[in-house]
Amino acid sequence: MNRCVNHYQLADLCRSVTSDSDMYEEMIAAYEILQARVDDSKENGCIRILTNNLIKYILVDPGTFTSYRTRSPPRSKLKAELPAIPPGDWTTINLSRDPKDGALSFYGAKNGPLPGVERMWHPVQIDYFNLIFTRSFTYNVYEATIPAHLAVGLGPILPSVMIAKFARYPDEVDCYSRENEIYAKIKDLNIAPKFLGYITENNRSRCRPIGYLLEKLEGRHATSLADFPLCRSLLETFQRATGYMHGDPNCNNFIIKLDGLSTMIFDFERAQERDQDTLTWEIEMFEENMREDEESKQEIGEAKWRENCLREQLEVVAPMSEEDELRMDELGEDEWVAEKVRQQLREEQLAGQEDQEDRET
Repeated sequence: MNRCVNHYQLADLCRSVTSDSDMYEEMIAAYEILQARVDDSKENGCIRILTNNLIKYILVDPGTFTSYRTRSPPRSKLKAELPAIPPGDWTTINLSRDPKDGALSFYGAKNGPLPGVERMWHPVQIDYFNLIFTRSFTYNVYEATIPAHLAVGLGPILPSVMIAKFARYPDEVDCYSRENEIYAKIKDLNIAPKFLGYITENNRSRCRPIGYLLEKLEGRHATSLADFPLCRSLLETFQRATGYMHGDPNCNNFIIKLDGLSTMIFDFERAQERDQDTLTWEIEMFEENMREDEESKQEIGEAKWRENCLREQLEVVAPMSEEDELRMDELGEDEWVAEKVRQQLREEQLAGQEDQEDRET
């Protein structure tokens, strides 16, 4: 049984196996923590949960949790600490800790609509629970697939592997609304990944778009100053077509396609409308940053430069398993990232040795 069916048929299943109302209420009171951000003692946190077939949000007061060592604490430990989830028809509820006795309590339940990605210009909508996430690139960006039988009736044939970008929490939606508008402006230019449709939540009640699916590009990231002419040409095309500055033009946001002759640009969350002088400045700064990267590579050596790049990438990768969450909480984020970097470098070294042996034979 796929995950979507498990969640959407939970209440019906509960009713089918028992006529005891108390037992039924106990069964549907169960919940799952989907994501959590509770580490910062100065800012509000948020816990995204699934309960009774609905996604709801627990807004955590500053300073409520201070013992965790990571941005995303182990969900099993967090769930064991939370009080019982209040029943009722709410979308957000606040959580605080009593400074005297340390007890956690809920208050301020609300049932108002939550912000979603604005202006849905693409016809395809895909429920969050129809997706299977197979790899994390950042806390908000994943590699994802959708079972073929669930893709039936969505319209265009979807690729077997896609990129999923979505807001985990309501306060993350704004940047996706901005990027959504950029994809609408450039959809026919073939300069960015194809926009495949929207990711939605709570489709049975109040459908809310929280992100979207994009084509997964095949190729490599821009890695050296030699790639700059291709990247510059594409950035200029983007600016002319939109009147926007990209906002974050760096090597990781350009993919050199397998033919080595063309490139794609992505990650428009920081894009802003600007005048021509600012657009020109952005290109100049991009070139300067690429030159500095090249100088750094020569100064510290290829191996150390690669290690630094891996560290930057892994610092924003979300743990994909309970084991990873517990290990990160045990080590702390910095050491967890360092451990992952060492593991990745060993794997790359072994792969290089195997390639060398294949060439020699």
